[in-house]
Amino acid sequence: DPQGYFFLPDLAPGFYSLNLQAAGYHDRFVQGIQVQAGDTTDVQVALEPLGPPVLISLTEADGDLWQLRTYRDSLWRWQEIPLQRLRNLSGGALDSPIIQMALQPTLVDTPRTYNVTRTWLDSIVLGDGLVDDFESGSAARWRILPGEPGSFLDTAVVSGQPGEGGFVLQLSAGNEIARPPSHQLAIDFQPGLALSTADSLRLWIRGEAPLEDPTRFALDYYPLHMGDVWHYRRETWEDCPGCHEVSYWGVRVRGDTLMPNGLRYVVLKFFDLPDSTSGVYYRYQRIDSTRGLVLEYQPYDSSECTADSLFARTGDTLRGCNPRLLSGAGWFQDWFPDSVLGLSTFSREFRDYFSMYRLSKGLGLTHSRFDELTVVEETLLFARINGVSYGTPVGISPPDPSPPPEFQLFSNYPNPFNPETTIRFQLPGASRVVLRIYDLLGRRIATLFQGQLPAGVHQVKWDGRDRFGRPVPSGVYITHLQAGNLQRSRKMVLVR
Repeated sequence: DPQGYFFLPDLAPGFYSLNLQAAGYHDRFVQGIQVQAGDTTDVQVALEPLGPPVLISLTEADGDLWQLRTYRDSLWRWQEIPLQRLRNLSGGALDSPIIQMALQPTLVDTPRTYNVTRTWLDSIVLGDGLVDDFESGSAARWRILPGEPGSFLDTAVVSGQPGEGGFVLQLSAGNEIARPPSHQLAIDFQPGLALSTADSLRLWIRGEAPLEDPTRFALDYYPLHMGDVWHYRRETWEDCPGCHEVSYWGVRVRGDTLMPNGLRYVVLKFFDLPDSTSGVYYRYQRIDSTRGLVLEYQPYDSSECTADSLFARTGDTLRGCNPRLLSGAGWFQDWFPDSVLGLSTFSREFRDYFSMYRLSKGLGLTHSRFDELTVVEETLLFARINGVSYGTPVGISPPDPSPPPEFQLFSNYPNPFNPETTIRFQLPGASRVVLRIYDLLGRRIATLFQGQLPAGVHQVKWDGRDRFGRPVPSGVYITHLQAGNLQRSRKMVLVR
C-alpha cells in the first residue's frame, strides 16, 4: 500500500529474503527475514539513490510552493509521482491553480570541487495535460531562472530515446567555484492548471553521475599563453616621513625552455615600467594539470617548488615558494564574484597572517598585499591574455637626461623574494658606494658592492647568500646603502 506495507496472507511461517526494487534507487537484497503466523514483520530498509536528484517545484497562483526530489540513474525510467508526495514549503493546501513548474538538477552533497552533471527528460505530463514532449525540437517555452553566482545551467534538445520522435531535453548543470548548481529551468502556465493531491506528475528521466572536472575552470585562473602581458602598480609605505613610493612593473610570457631536470617550463620575464628594459629577471614555471599545481624551477639546485595550487578548496593550505606569502604557507580563503578591468569574473584568494594575493579567472594575478614592517600593495592595471587586452597599459616615457635630484634607496623587488631580488638606488652625483646586507641583530651578512659609481639609477642583485657563498635562512634582512655621507636602509624578507 502507499505506506510501504506488503500483505501476504498465504505466506507460510519461516525465514525469507526480500529483493526490493524502486525507481531511482539501488536494488536492495535483504536476507533472514523471519515471518510468524498471524504476526506483522517490520523490515526497515535504507534506499541509496542511484544518482543526484532533480528538484521539482510547483508554484500556485496564491504563492504556495510545493517541492519534491526525484532521483535519476543511467537508464531511462518512467516515473509517476503522486502530487501528495510533494512537500508544501508554505504550509498551505493545494487550493489554487499551478502557474509554474521548475526543474533544478542538484548534487547529493555540497561539492568541494568543480562538478558537471547531465540530466535528460522527456514526455512531461502534469495531471491530465502534456507539459512538453520536445518533439518540436525546441525548448522555447522554457526559461532559465538564475541562481547563485558560480553555477550554470545549459539546455539543449537532442536526439535520444524514449519518445516517438526521439527528441529529449538535455540539462547540463554544474558550478565554477565549488558551490552547488542553483539555476532552474521553468515553464509558466497561462491559464494555471487546476490540480489536486490525487493527480500525479509523470515523466521519462535519465541522468549520469556528476563529473569532477577541476581542470575545466581552474586553469583559467593562471593563464600562460605565449605573449601574455601584465602591468602592475606597486605602492610601498613605511613608518617614516615621506616613505611612500609608487612604481610600476610588468610580466611577459616569452616562450618555453627545457631545463636541466628534463622538464619544460614557461619563461616569465619580469621588468620595470615604463621602459621595460631595467629590473629584468626571469622565472620558470609549469602547470601540472593533473594535480592543479603551479611548479617553479629553482635554478640553484634544479628542483621544483609549489608556487600555487589551482585545485585548492576553502581552508586548504598552500606550502611552497610563492613570494607573496611571507610565512611560506597560506590558506585558501574562498571564491567570490569580482569585477576587474571591466571584466565580470570570479576571484580566489590565498592569505596568511601578513599577506594575501588574488587570482582572477581569465586574468591571473590581479592584486596582492604584504603588511608587516613594510606595506607593499600591487594592483593589476593592464593585461593582454591570449590576444585580448584589458585595462590601459603603462606608457613608455622618454629617459630624463638630467641627473637624479635625490639620493634614494628603492624597495627591492620582489619582496618577499626567493631565491633572488633586485636592489635599486639613485645617486645625485658621483660617489663612493657601499651596499651591504645585515640581519636584524646587526651582523653583516654580505657586501654586494663597494666602489665608485656615477650619478644615476643603479641596481644590484642579491641571491640570498652570505659573503661565504652559503644560502642564508628565511627571515627579515636589512639593506644598507652608503654613498659618501648619505645613508639609507630598507627591510626585505627572504622566504625559502
